[in-house]
Formats: sequence, structure tokens, C-alpha cells
Amino acid sequence: MSVPTFSVGDVIAAPARPITLRRTGWYSIALMTAAAGEMKPIQRNIHTSEEVAASQGLPCPIADGMHTTNWISKLLTETFGHHYLERGALRTKYIKITPVGEPITCKLEITAAEPVPQGVKYVMDVWSQNSRGTKLTVGSASVVVSTP
Repeated sequence: MSVPTFSVGDVIAAPARPITLRRTGWYSIALMTAAAGEMKPIQRNIHTSEEVAASQGLPCPIADGMHTTNWISKLLTETFGHHYLERGALRTKYIKITPVGEPITCKLEITAAEPVPQGVKYVMDVWSQNSRGTKLTVGSASVVVSTP
């Protein structure tokens, strides 16, 4: 995969997509299902149930933070390919709830492009945001793109 050259200030965005209640249910049971080797029932919790979310003072079910981290990682993989998988790093922090059903857009902004012996090291701010532009997950990432 050929990676385009980026400049400081470039912003790359993934298409907006909603985190569905069905998807939060899958996340809810994924580890238990994998560990048991059989499909487990979806749990009722703040991620999968309107009632449980309301009982905890939430306006609606909310996505697990790993949803947006995984979507940011997907954007990094789509942008940098194997370079990110082999020589990338990602750190995120969840600063606001991510309501189930709300369209989410993940973005990255190049904040530095530094020559290194292996090629170019890109440093980025990364985030997810809702349709109003409010940031929900923020973080940083880096990747070394090797030159041929």
C-alpha cells in the first residue's frame, strides 16, 4: 500500500456512522462469548438498555469507549495501512458520553511530520465527534511510514 504524503494541518475524516444498539450488544457479549466458545445472551447494562441507562442518570444507552477507539484505529489503519499496524501508537481518553444511535465521525489531524532514519514519523491529534462537532473521545497517535 502506498501512503500519501501528509503535511502538518492535514485533517483526515472517516464517514459518519451511528453506533447502534445491536453493536453495543455485540460488544457487551464479545469477551464472554469468545471465552466460553458459545454465544452468550446480551447483558442488560448502560450500553444495551434504556431502563438501566436511565437508572444510572444517563439520557440513553451509551457506547462503550472502545467503540470510538476502535473506529479511530480503523481510520489510522485505512490511512497508513501496515505502517500503523507495525509502527503505530494510539492513546485515547473519553471526555463525553457517546449516545447510542447518534452519528459519530472519527478524525485525525497531522500535528508533526518528522524525518526519522526509517522514513517519516507522523504525530496526530485524533478524536471522535458527534453531528454537532462536539468531541467525545480525544487522543494522540503516531506512526512511522517507512520510505522505500
